[in-house]
Amino acid sequence: MSRFAPSFRIVLLAGAATVSIGSASSAFAQAATSAADAPAADDKSHVANYIDLSGSLGLATNPRLQQSGSGSSLTGLGRVSAYAVHSVVSERDSLSLSGYVENQSYTNGLRSTQSFDLEGRIRHRANSRLSLYGSAGFSGDVGGQLYNRFLSVPTGPSVIEVGNPLPPVGVIDPNFIAINARTYRLSGQAGLDYGVSARDSLNASIGYDHVFTSRSELDLNYDTVTGSVGWQRQFSERTFGGLRMVVAHSDYGDRGHADVFNPQVTANTQLTEGWSASGSIGVSLVNERTTTVHNHSASLSFDASLCRTTPNETICGRAARATQTSIGQGLVNATSVSVSYFRRLNAKDTIQAGASVARSSGGSGLLIAAPATFYSVNASYNRKISPRLSTGVEAGLRKFDQRGADVPVGGSATVFLRYRLGDLL
Repeated sequence: MSRFAPSFRIVLLAGAATVSIGSASSAFAQAATSAADAPAADDKSHVANYIDLSGSLGLATNPRLQQSGSGSSLTGLGRVSAYAVHSVVSERDSLSLSGYVENQSYTNGLRSTQSFDLEGRIRHRANSRLSLYGSAGFSGDVGGQLYNRFLSVPTGPSVIEVGNPLPPVGVIDPNFIAINARTYRLSGQAGLDYGVSARDSLNASIGYDHVFTSRSELDLNYDTVTGSVGWQRQFSERTFGGLRMVVAHSDYGDRGHADVFNPQVTANTQLTEGWSASGSIGVSLVNERTTTVHNHSASLSFDASLCRTTPNETICGRAARATQTSIGQGLVNATSVSVSYFRRLNAKDTIQAGASVARSSGGSGLLIAAPATFYSVNASYNRKISPRLSTGVEAGLRKFDQRGADVPVGGSATVFLRYRLGDLL
Protein backbone atom coordinates (compact mmCIF):
# COMPACT_ATOMS: atom_id res chain seq x y z
CA MET A 1 0.00 0.00 0.00
CA SER A 2 0.85 3.29 -0.22
CA ARG A 3 3.55 5.16 2.08
CA PHE A 4 4.12 8.53 3.77
CA ALA A 5 5.64 11.74 2.41
CA PRO A 6 8.02 11.20 -0.53
CA SER A 7 10.84 13.37 0.82
CA PHE A 8 10.93 11.99 4.35
CA ARG A 9 12.83 8.81 5.08
CA ILE A 10 10.83 6.95 7.71
CA VAL A 11 13.40 4.51 9.00
CA LEU A 12 12.13 0.92 8.96
CA LEU A 13 13.42 -0.89 12.03
CA ALA A 14 12.29 -3.61 14.41
CA GLY A 15 8.99 -2.86 16.03
CA ALA A 16 7.67 -0.80 13.14
CA ALA A 17 3.99 0.00 13.37
CA THR A 18 2.07 0.18 10.12
CA VAL A 19 -0.11 3.28 10.24
CA SER A 20 -3.61 3.20 8.80
CA ILE A 21 -3.53 4.30 5.17
CA GLY A 22 -6.44 6.58 5.80
CA SER A 23 -4.43 8.35 8.48
CA ALA A 24 -1.36 9.28 6.54
CA SER A 25 -0.66 8.43 3.60
CA SER A 26 -1.02 5.81 2.46
CA ALA A 27 -1.02 5.02 3.01
CA PHE A 28 -0.87 7.18 3.87
CA ALA A 29 0.45 4.28 4.41
CA GLN A 30 1.67 4.12 5.68
CA ALA A 31 5.01 2.67 8.42
CA ALA A 32 6.09 4.58 11.50
CA THR A 33 9.04 3.52 13.65
CA SER A 34 9.89 4.29 17.24
CA ALA A 35 13.22 5.86 18.04
CA ALA A 36 13.34 3.54 21.02
CA ASP A 37 13.37 0.55 18.65
CA ALA A 38 16.51 1.62 16.79
CA PRO A 39 19.54 -0.64 17.33
CA ALA A 40 22.96 0.70 18.17
CA ALA A 41 25.11 1.60 15.17
CA ASP A 42 27.65 -1.22 15.41
CA ASP A 43 28.55 -4.33 13.43
CA LYS A 44 26.04 -6.51 15.25
CA SER A 45 22.66 -7.24 13.71
CA HIS A 46 19.46 -6.51 15.56
CA VAL A 47 16.89 -9.24 14.87
CA ALA A 48 13.21 -9.16 15.84
CA ASN A 49 10.53 -11.79 15.29
CA TYR A 50 7.03 -11.51 16.72
CA ILE A 51 3.33 -12.08 16.05
CA ASP A 52 0.55 -9.94 17.51
CA LEU A 53 -2.72 -11.86 17.88
CA SER A 54 -5.82 -9.70 18.37
CA GLY A 55 -9.52 -10.22 19.02
CA SER A 56 -12.15 -7.46 18.90
CA LEU A 57 -15.86 -7.20 19.69
CA GLY A 58 -18.11 -4.23 19.01
CA LEU A 59 -20.71 -2.61 16.78
CA ALA A 60 -20.60 -1.49 13.16
CA THR A 61 -22.84 0.16 10.62
CA ASN A 62 -22.51 -0.30 6.84
CA PRO A 63 -19.11 -2.04 7.14
CA ARG A 64 -18.84 -2.62 3.38
CA LEU A 65 -20.00 0.90 2.42
CA GLN A 66 -22.93 -0.46 0.44
CA GLN A 67 -25.82 1.63 -0.84
CA SER A 68 -28.89 1.98 1.37
CA GLY A 69 -30.63 -1.31 2.02
CA SER A 70 -29.49 -4.75 3.08
CA GLY A 71 -26.15 -4.76 4.83
CA SER A 72 -26.05 -1.07 5.78
CA SER A 73 -27.86 -1.37 9.15
CA LEU A 74 -26.33 -1.58 12.63
CA THR A 75 -24.71 -4.94 13.33
CA GLY A 76 -22.60 -6.71 15.91
CA LEU A 77 -18.98 -7.14 14.87
CA GLY A 78 -16.30 -9.67 15.73
CA ARG A 79 -12.77 -9.47 14.38
CA VAL A 80 -9.73 -11.71 14.74
CA SER A 81 -6.37 -10.72 13.27
CA ALA A 82 -2.68 -11.55 13.24
CA TYR A 83 0.23 -9.21 12.49
CA ALA A 84 3.64 -10.86 12.01
CA VAL A 85 7.03 -9.16 11.68
CA HIS A 86 10.53 -10.41 10.91
CA SER A 87 13.23 -7.73 10.76
CA VAL A 88 17.00 -7.68 10.64
CA VAL A 89 18.89 -4.39 10.94
CA SER A 90 22.64 -3.83 10.89
CA GLU A 91 24.88 -0.87 10.20
CA ARG A 92 24.85 -1.58 6.43
CA ASP A 93 21.65 -3.54 5.78
CA SER A 94 18.03 -3.76 6.77
CA LEU A 95 15.35 -6.34 6.00
CA SER A 96 11.72 -6.14 7.05
CA LEU A 97 8.98 -8.70 6.32
CA SER A 98 5.47 -8.13 7.65
CA GLY A 99 2.05 -9.66 7.17
CA TYR A 100 -1.40 -8.72 8.42
CA VAL A 101 -4.50 -10.90 8.04
CA GLU A 102 -7.97 -10.45 9.51
CA ASN A 103 -11.43 -11.96 9.47
CA GLN A 104 -14.56 -9.95 10.30
CA SER A 105 -17.92 -11.55 11.12
CA TYR A 106 -21.29 -9.85 11.54
CA THR A 107 -24.57 -10.63 13.30
CA ASN A 108 -26.94 -9.18 10.68
CA GLY A 109 -26.47 -11.89 8.07
CA LEU A 110 -23.62 -10.32 6.11
CA ARG A 111 -21.00 -12.76 4.97
CA SER A 112 -17.70 -12.54 6.83
CA THR A 113 -14.93 -10.61 5.08
CA GLN A 114 -11.21 -11.25 4.96
CA SER A 115 -8.48 -8.68 4.34
CA PHE A 116 -4.72 -8.99 4.20
CA ASP A 117 -1.59 -6.91 3.63
CA LEU A 118 1.82 -8.53 2.99
CA GLU A 119 5.00 -6.53 2.55
CA GLY A 120 8.75 -6.95 2.29
CA ARG A 121 11.45 -4.26 2.29
CA ILE A 122 15.22 -4.50 1.94
CA ARG A 123 17.99 -1.92 1.89
CA HIS A 124 21.75 -2.39 1.39
CA ARG A 125 24.50 0.21 1.75
CA ALA A 126 27.07 -1.07 -0.74
CA ASN A 127 29.65 1.60 0.12
CA SER A 128 29.87 5.17 1.37
CA ARG A 129 28.30 6.47 -1.85
CA LEU A 130 25.83 3.82 -3.04
CA SER A 131 22.68 2.47 -1.38
CA LEU A 132 20.27 -0.02 -2.98
CA TYR A 133 16.72 -0.79 -1.91
CA GLY A 134 13.71 -2.84 -2.95
CA SER A 135 10.21 -3.65 -1.81
CA ALA A 136 7.29 -5.89 -2.73
CA GLY A 137 3.72 -6.11 -1.50
CA PHE A 138 0.42 -7.89 -2.00
CA SER A 139 -2.87 -6.79 -0.42
CA GLY A 140 -6.56 -7.63 -0.66
CA ASP A 141 -9.46 -5.63 0.76
CA VAL A 142 -13.24 -5.18 0.62
CA GLY A 143 -14.83 -1.73 0.87
CA GLY A 144 -11.59 -0.02 1.87
CA GLN A 145 -11.62 -1.48 5.39
CA LEU A 146 -7.83 -1.48 5.67
CA TYR A 147 -7.91 2.29 5.26
CA ASN A 148 -9.41 2.39 8.78
CA ARG A 149 -6.88 0.21 10.63
CA PHE A 150 -3.96 0.70 12.98
CA LEU A 151 -2.17 -2.59 12.41
CA SER A 152 0.14 -2.26 15.41
CA VAL A 153 1.16 0.11 18.20
CA PRO A 154 4.53 1.92 18.03
CA THR A 155 6.54 2.20 21.23
CA GLY A 156 7.39 5.84 20.55
CA PRO A 157 7.34 8.66 17.99
CA SER A 158 8.56 8.24 14.40
CA VAL A 159 12.17 8.71 13.35
CA ILE A 160 12.26 11.05 10.34
CA GLU A 161 15.49 11.48 8.39
CA VAL A 162 15.53 14.70 6.38
CA GLY A 163 17.50 14.76 3.14
CA ASN A 164 16.95 11.15 2.08
CA PRO A 165 13.96 11.23 -0.29
CA LEU A 166 11.67 8.25 -0.78
CA PRO A 167 10.44 7.34 -4.28
CA PRO A 168 7.19 9.05 -5.38
CA VAL A 169 4.00 7.73 -3.81
CA GLY A 170 0.38 7.95 -4.95
CA VAL A 171 -2.84 9.29 -3.50
CA ILE A 172 -5.64 7.14 -2.05
CA ASP A 173 -8.04 6.00 -4.81
CA PRO A 174 -11.68 6.52 -3.70
CA ASN A 175 -12.96 4.36 -6.55
CA PHE A 176 -11.65 1.24 -4.83
CA ILE A 177 -14.58 1.79 -2.45
CA ALA A 178 -17.12 2.02 -5.30
CA ILE A 179 -16.38 -1.51 -6.51
CA ASN A 180 -18.56 -3.92 -4.55
CA ALA A 181 -15.90 -6.61 -4.75
CA ARG A 182 -12.59 -7.65 -3.27
CA THR A 183 -9.77 -5.57 -4.74
CA TYR A 184 -6.17 -6.76 -4.94
CA ARG A 185 -2.90 -4.91 -5.50
CA LEU A 186 0.41 -6.60 -6.33
CA SER A 187 3.39 -4.23 -6.36
CA GLY A 188 7.16 -4.14 -6.50
CA GLN A 189 9.83 -1.46 -6.50
CA ALA A 190 13.61 -1.15 -6.70
CA GLY A 191 15.90 1.84 -6.58
CA LEU A 192 19.23 3.36 -5.66
CA ASP A 193 20.78 6.45 -4.10
CA TYR A 194 24.27 7.49 -5.26
CA GLY A 195 26.37 10.25 -3.73
CA VAL A 196 28.12 12.15 -6.52
CA SER A 197 29.90 14.53 -4.14
CA ALA A 198 29.72 15.70 -0.57
CA ARG A 199 26.70 17.87 -1.45
CA ASP A 200 25.10 16.21 -4.49
CA SER A 201 23.36 12.88 -4.97
CA LEU A 202 21.42 11.04 -7.65
CA ASN A 203 18.46 8.73 -7.08
CA ALA A 204 16.46 6.47 -9.35
CA SER A 205 13.65 3.96 -8.96
CA ILE A 206 11.37 1.71 -10.98
CA GLY A 207 8.09 0.23 -9.81
CA TYR A 208 5.25 -2.00 -10.99
CA ASP A 209 1.62 -2.26 -9.88
CA HIS A 210 -0.98 -4.82 -10.94
CA VAL A 211 -4.52 -4.10 -9.75
CA PHE A 212 -7.39 -6.56 -10.15
CA THR A 213 -10.71 -7.50 -8.54
CA SER A 214 -12.70 -10.60 -7.71
CA ARG A 215 -15.33 -9.60 -10.32
CA SER A 216 -13.54 -10.52 -13.53
CA GLU A 217 -16.65 -9.75 -15.61
CA LEU A 218 -16.15 -6.02 -14.92
CA ASP A 219 -12.74 -6.05 -16.65
CA LEU A 220 -11.24 -3.50 -14.24
CA ASN A 221 -7.70 -4.87 -14.17
CA TYR A 222 -4.78 -2.61 -15.06
CA ASP A 223 -0.98 -2.51 -14.89
CA THR A 224 1.22 0.51 -14.19
CA VAL A 225 4.99 0.82 -14.59
CA THR A 226 6.56 3.87 -12.94
CA GLY A 227 10.11 5.15 -13.20
CA SER A 228 11.80 8.12 -11.60
CA VAL A 229 15.21 9.77 -11.67
CA GLY A 230 16.29 12.70 -9.54
CA TRP A 231 19.12 14.95 -8.43
CA GLN A 232 19.41 16.46 -4.96
CA ARG A 233 21.77 19.02 -3.42
CA GLN A 234 22.40 19.90 0.20
CA PHE A 235 22.25 23.69 0.40
CA SER A 236 22.81 23.91 4.15
CA GLU A 237 23.03 21.68 7.19
CA ARG A 238 19.21 21.55 7.35
CA THR A 239 17.98 22.14 3.78
CA PHE A 240 17.98 19.98 0.67
CA GLY A 241 16.52 20.61 -2.78
CA GLY A 242 16.54 19.12 -6.24
CA LEU A 243 14.81 18.05 -9.43
CA ARG A 244 12.98 14.85 -10.27
CA MET A 245 11.31 13.34 -13.33
CA VAL A 246 8.58 10.73 -12.86
CA VAL A 247 7.23 8.75 -15.83
CA ALA A 248 4.28 6.34 -15.59
CA HIS A 249 2.71 4.05 -18.21
CA SER A 250 -0.67 2.42 -17.48
CA ASP A 251 -2.07 -0.42 -19.58
CA TYR A 252 -5.84 -1.06 -19.47
CA GLY A 253 -5.76 -4.00 -21.88
CA ASP A 254 -8.31 -3.70 -24.69
CA ARG A 255 -9.59 -0.47 -23.13
CA GLY A 256 -6.46 1.52 -23.96
CA HIS A 257 -3.41 2.97 -22.26
CA ALA A 258 -2.03 6.20 -20.79
CA ASP A 259 1.31 7.91 -20.19
CA VAL A 260 2.10 10.60 -17.62
CA PHE A 261 5.30 12.69 -17.57
CA ASN A 262 5.76 14.61 -14.31
CA PRO A 263 8.82 16.90 -13.89
CA GLN A 264 9.11 18.17 -10.30
CA VAL A 265 11.08 20.52 -8.08
CA THR A 266 11.66 19.01 -4.63
CA ALA A 267 12.72 20.45 -1.27
CA ASN A 268 12.90 19.30 2.34
CA THR A 269 14.20 20.97 5.46
CA GLN A 270 14.53 20.77 9.21
CA LEU A 271 12.70 23.96 10.20
CA THR A 272 13.54 23.93 13.90
CA GLU A 273 14.22 21.27 16.49
CA GLY A 274 11.41 18.74 16.06
CA TRP A 275 9.81 20.37 12.99
CA SER A 276 10.40 19.04 9.44
CA ALA A 277 8.87 20.05 6.12
CA SER A 278 8.94 18.42 2.71
CA GLY A 279 7.47 19.33 -0.65
CA SER A 280 7.46 18.89 -4.39
CA ILE A 281 5.67 20.78 -7.14
CA GLY A 282 5.45 20.09 -10.84
CA VAL A 283 3.24 19.60 -13.84
CA SER A 284 1.67 16.36 -15.10
CA LEU A 285 1.74 16.01 -18.89
CA VAL A 286 -0.82 13.43 -20.01
CA ASN A 287 -1.19 11.34 -23.16
CA GLU A 288 -4.21 9.01 -22.81
CA ARG A 289 -5.88 6.90 -25.48
CA THR A 290 -8.83 4.76 -24.38
CA THR A 291 -12.11 3.52 -25.83
CA THR A 292 -13.82 6.64 -24.43
CA VAL A 293 -11.27 9.46 -24.79
CA HIS A 294 -8.14 10.67 -26.56
CA ASN A 295 -6.61 13.13 -24.11
CA HIS A 296 -3.56 15.42 -24.20
CA SER A 297 -3.48 17.71 -21.19
CA ALA A 298 -1.39 19.33 -18.47
CA SER A 299 -2.24 19.82 -14.79
CA LEU A 300 -0.61 20.90 -11.54
CA SER A 301 0.92 18.31 -9.22
CA PHE A 302 2.21 18.83 -5.70
CA ASP A 303 2.99 16.99 -2.47
CA ALA A 304 3.61 18.85 0.80
CA SER A 305 4.15 17.49 4.30
CA LEU A 306 4.78 19.01 7.71
CA CYS A 307 5.72 16.98 10.80
CA ARG A 308 6.44 17.73 14.43
CA THR A 309 8.22 15.14 16.58
CA THR A 310 8.99 15.22 20.30
CA PRO A 311 10.18 12.43 22.61
CA ASN A 312 6.55 11.40 23.25
CA GLU A 313 4.54 12.71 20.30
CA THR A 314 4.37 12.87 16.51
CA ILE A 315 1.90 14.80 14.36
CA CYS A 316 2.13 14.91 10.56
CA GLY A 317 0.00 16.55 7.90
CA ARG A 318 0.09 15.98 4.16
CA ALA A 319 -1.60 17.53 1.11
CA ALA A 320 -1.06 16.04 -2.34
CA ARG A 321 -2.37 16.24 -5.89
CA ALA A 322 -1.37 13.90 -8.71
CA THR A 323 -2.56 12.57 -12.04
CA GLN A 324 -2.73 8.81 -11.63
CA THR A 325 -4.66 5.73 -12.71
CA SER A 326 -7.93 5.05 -10.89
CA ILE A 327 -9.77 1.74 -11.04
CA GLY A 328 -12.67 1.98 -13.52
CA GLN A 329 -11.87 5.56 -14.57
CA GLY A 330 -8.51 5.61 -16.31
CA LEU A 331 -6.45 8.66 -15.43
CA VAL A 332 -7.87 11.05 -12.81
CA ASN A 333 -6.74 14.12 -10.92
CA ALA A 334 -6.45 12.74 -7.39
CA THR A 335 -6.24 15.12 -4.41
CA SER A 336 -5.89 14.22 -0.74
CA VAL A 337 -5.42 15.92 2.62
CA SER A 338 -4.51 13.88 5.70
CA VAL A 339 -3.24 14.17 9.25
CA SER A 340 -1.89 11.50 11.62
CA TYR A 341 -1.17 11.71 15.34
CA PHE A 342 0.60 9.53 17.92
CA ARG A 343 1.21 10.21 21.62
CA ARG A 344 2.78 8.12 24.34
CA LEU A 345 0.90 9.12 27.48
CA ASN A 346 3.09 7.12 29.87
CA ALA A 347 4.93 3.81 30.02
CA LYS A 348 1.68 1.84 29.55
CA ASP A 349 -0.72 4.05 27.56
CA THR A 350 -0.64 5.30 23.96
CA ILE A 351 -3.13 6.92 21.59
CA GLN A 352 -3.24 7.13 17.80
CA ALA A 353 -5.57 9.08 15.53
CA GLY A 354 -5.89 9.99 11.89
CA ALA A 355 -8.15 11.66 9.36
CA SER A 356 -8.09 11.99 5.58
CA VAL A 357 -10.08 13.19 2.60
CA ALA A 358 -9.34 11.91 -0.92
CA ARG A 359 -11.09 12.99 -4.12
CA SER A 360 -10.74 11.87 -7.73
CA SER A 361 -12.14 13.83 -10.66
CA GLY A 362 -11.74 14.29 -14.39
CA GLY A 363 -11.41 10.62 -15.31
CA SER A 364 -12.11 9.18 -18.74
CA GLY A 365 -14.94 7.11 -17.25
CA LEU A 366 -14.07 3.67 -18.59
CA LEU A 367 -16.68 2.16 -16.24
CA ILE A 368 -17.14 4.67 -13.38
CA ALA A 369 -18.10 8.08 -14.72
CA ALA A 370 -18.70 10.29 -11.68
CA PRO A 371 -16.10 11.99 -9.43
CA ALA A 372 -15.74 10.32 -6.04
CA THR A 373 -14.73 11.45 -2.55
CA PHE A 374 -13.69 9.27 0.38
CA TYR A 375 -13.57 10.48 4.00
CA SER A 376 -11.96 8.53 6.82
CA VAL A 377 -11.32 9.22 10.51
CA ASN A 378 -10.16 6.77 13.17
CA ALA A 379 -8.70 6.70 16.68
CA SER A 380 -7.26 4.09 19.03
CA TYR A 381 -6.30 3.88 22.71
CA ASN A 382 -3.94 1.10 23.84
CA ARG A 383 -2.99 0.09 27.41
CA LYS A 384 -0.39 -2.50 28.35
CA ILE A 385 -1.55 -4.97 30.98
CA SER A 386 1.73 -6.88 30.91
CA PRO A 387 4.77 -6.96 28.59
CA ARG A 388 2.86 -9.32 26.26
CA LEU A 389 -0.80 -8.49 26.84
CA SER A 390 -2.57 -5.23 26.00
CA THR A 391 -6.14 -4.00 25.61
CA GLY A 392 -7.87 -0.92 24.29
CA VAL A 393 -10.61 0.60 22.18
CA GLU A 394 -10.80 1.59 18.52
CA ALA A 395 -13.35 3.64 16.61
CA GLY A 396 -13.61 4.84 13.04
CA LEU A 397 -15.90 6.43 10.47
CA ARG A 398 -15.80 6.19 6.67
CA LYS A 399 -17.90 7.99 4.08
CA PHE A 400 -18.03 7.55 0.30
CA ASP A 401 -19.65 10.23 -1.87
CA GLN A 402 -20.43 9.91 -5.56
CA ARG A 403 -23.12 11.47 -7.72
CA GLY A 404 -26.08 9.10 -8.01
CA ALA A 405 -24.95 6.82 -5.17
CA ASP A 406 -26.70 6.79 -1.79
CA VAL A 407 -24.07 5.31 0.50
CA PRO A 408 -24.66 5.73 4.26
CA VAL A 409 -21.76 6.40 6.60
CA GLY A 410 -19.82 3.34 7.68
CA GLY A 411 -18.58 3.22 11.24
CA SER A 412 -17.35 0.87 13.92
CA ALA A 413 -16.39 0.88 17.60
CA THR A 414 -14.66 -2.10 19.20
CA VAL A 415 -12.90 -3.26 22.34
CA PHE A 416 -9.80 -5.37 21.64
CA LEU A 417 -7.37 -7.69 23.39
CA ARG A 418 -3.89 -8.23 21.91
CA TYR A 419 -1.22 -10.81 22.81
CA ARG A 420 2.36 -10.87 21.52
CA LEU A 421 4.23 -14.07 20.70
CA GLY A 422 7.99 -13.85 20.19
CA ASP A 423 10.34 -10.97 20.87
CA LEU A 424 9.45 -8.09 23.17
CA LEU A 425 10.66 -4.69 21.93
